[in-house]
Parts: sequence; structure tokens; C-alpha cells
Amino acid sequence: MLQVQQLESGNIQEKISSHTKVAYLGPRGTWSEIASEYLAPGAIKVPGSSFAEVLEMAENGGTDSCVLPVENSVEGPVSSVIDLIVGSKISITGEIMVSVRHMLLSNSEKIERIYSHPQAIAQCRNTITKLYPHARIYEASSTSEMARKVKDEAGSAIIGSSQIAELYGLAVKASDICDYYRNLTRFVMLSRGDNVSTGNDKTTITFVLKENVAGSLVNALLPFSTRNINLSMVMSRPEKYNPGTYRFVLDVLGHSEDVLMKAALGELSGQCSSIRILGSYPRSSWDDAKEPQG
Repeated sequence: MLQVQQLESGNIQEKISSHTKVAYLGPRGTWSEIASEYLAPGAIKVPGSSFAEVLEMAENGGTDSCVLPVENSVEGPVSSVIDLIVGSKISITGEIMVSVRHMLLSNSEKIERIYSHPQAIAQCRNTITKLYPHARIYEASSTSEMARKVKDEAGSAIIGSSQIAELYGLAVKASDICDYYRNLTRFVMLSRGDNVSTGNDKTTITFVLKENVAGSLVNALLPFSTRNINLSMVMSRPEKYNPGTYRFVLDVLGHSEDVLMKAALGELSGQCSSIRILGSYPRSSWDDAKEPQG
């Protein structure tokens, strides 16, 4: 049976005020904080220590919403975050694409150790290996958290933003160190509510097929193709408690309440053992990615 969150309707982002609380992966200076400023300008920003904690704050009412990264133009989907969203009690209510410009930050002349979040390391590995071939690379849960340590630690550096450099008093040793010229990250906002259709929306759904046989996924996607509904992202994730079974996650252009979309989802649901709409929300474009100043 098709599951849809029905908590509150309207345009969630239009209801954001100076009293709205939004959780993000902290501490200050992270790209998640920068994205939250675009998605919820003027709101109270509340840092969390992990993606799971950020989502939990929004689910349990500690904040009204949260902002999480779900996809990068270089590294693809952020699988761990998508798994959290699939199991979440709240809905995706907004998205934004942000141009991520990584820099190497340190107060040391000789760089022996480089710390950063795994996603940032993956996006810059070739460049930093060429610049600092003898430096050891270490993963950290939060780049901004490591900035406090690196500031006064000889030989250490982090991959971060100009905002982190300014906040924590770090010097920029190298700019624009991503391996690819355009490095964009897609962030989503999750809230306890649903959006009405704007005419330019995206819907994220997740489902598990009843049968794992040849052609089953093709047949599952036909309801969209026959109605000329475009898919912008398709991925599969393993069902953790059922080895060999996979859950699919789709981004579909349109709103879940659109006539053609409702028909397609209804047809798809007949082929699924479980299906859920994770949210319908105003669509953003990779071509219109935000370019933070600094």
C-alpha cells in the first residue's frame, strides 16, 4: 500500500520565520550550515554532531526542520544519509544545489597530516596527493570540528571552506582543490509536513519490488515512461535485514498529487511489497547552483 506522510500542508519553506529552528551538521562553518542559510534564511540554526543526530532533532521536535546533503556531482549519492531519510518519520520539503569550493587550510608551513570529512577527501584526493604527496590523510566526522584541533597543531591541515578559515583563524594554503572544476552538492530540507504543488516540483519515492526477476525493474518504471514523467535519479540500497533484497529510491519530476503522477504511483504500488513517498517539494536545478561568496 502506498504510504504518504500527511501532517501539515502548504509550502513549508514559505512558513519559515525567525522563530523556526533548523538543524544542520555542525559546528559552524560547514557546507551544511551554508546550505541551511539558503533553504531557511533567517531561521535559528542548531548544529548537530552527526547526520543521525541532525535528523533525530527534527523528527523528535527539537527543531522544526533539518538540512542534509544527499548527492554530490563528483561522488554521487550520499548513501548513508539516504538510508537515514528512507527510515525517517518526516518528509523532504525542499532542496538546493550549492557550489562547493574546497580549500586546504592550515597555520603550518609543512603539511604532514590532512583531515576532512570522507566526502571532501574523495572530491579532492588526486589534487592533494599531487600537492602534498607525503602527507597522511585522515577521515573526520566533521571538518569544522577538526578545525579547532588543527589551528594550533603543527603539521596539520584540513580541507574546508573560506568560512571555516575565517571562523577558526586558519590560513588558506591552496584554493579550489577539488579534482573537478564544478563540484556541486545537493542538500535537502526535511520537515514535519508536506508541500502543495507549485507546478515545478520533484518527488522522492522508495519501494521494494515483490519479485526479483528479469525485467521487474523495467516494468516498475514503465508507469512513468508511458506518461512521459521524467526520472532524475535512480539508485538501489540493500535491505539491511533481508540480504539479497534491494530497495530502490527514485527522484521523479512532478508532484505526488499531480493527476498523471498519482496514476503512475498507483500502478507502481501494485508491483511493490512496500512503497513510500518521501516527499514532494519545489525543484531546484544543477544549473542554478548557489555560489557562496568568500
